[in-house]
Amino acid sequence: MTEPIITSPTPLPATTFLTRTITKGEATSLAPVFALLRTRLLPRVATTEHRAHQNAVLVAIHKKLGIPPMSVVALAGAVALVGLRRMLKRQPLLLTNLVGVLYPAWQSIKGVERPEADDDERWLTYWSIFGLFTLLDTYHEKVMSYIRYYYVPKMLILYWLFARNGSLAVYRQAIRPILVKYGGYGAVHVVQDPTAANGMVVTGKLE
Repeated sequence: MTEPIITSPTPLPATTFLTRTITKGEATSLAPVFALLRTRLLPRVATTEHRAHQNAVLVAIHKKLGIPPMSVVALAGAVALVGLRRMLKRQPLLLTNLVGVLYPAWQSIKGVERPEADDDERWLTYWSIFGLFTLLDTYHEKVMSYIRYYYVPKMLILYWLFARNGSLAVYRQAIRPILVKYGGYGAVHVVQDPTAANGMVVTGKLE
């Protein structure tokens, strides 16, 4: 699904430049690549630049120093990437744990109060997989002898698990079928029942 472009009443420089570049590129033999950039990259750049021009701090910097808001955003992004690269080289375990713990922990706490039925599946599966990575980290020297950049795929997998609902896919497509087949788990349904003490009735078999 293409991200909608947030438009601005006046043309914004970064978006305008990128649009012109993509338009020229679409007339070359690399047209499919530039068409992909138009549908994937251009909307994100346009939205980011529009929000940057609405940010009071960035606007103040622009008025005082003449630096365009998008340039400040790009510079901050470049500094963040350099910092992440250094941290990945010097303290990869700390970095991957920060990525894998902070946001998921916050969402897990919030999930206690949310009524969504899939929160338990999502976050219990996530923390189980995170625990497996923690066990592997104990033997990181041996693991890295087989996988040179072990922490990079680890971060990408953790991100996919918590940000792209990967943990739900793992639970529903891999873990639950095994539990149903070999663990004696039956279907569990939660339904609203005003006569029940807690408002819910659980049906099915759980062992």
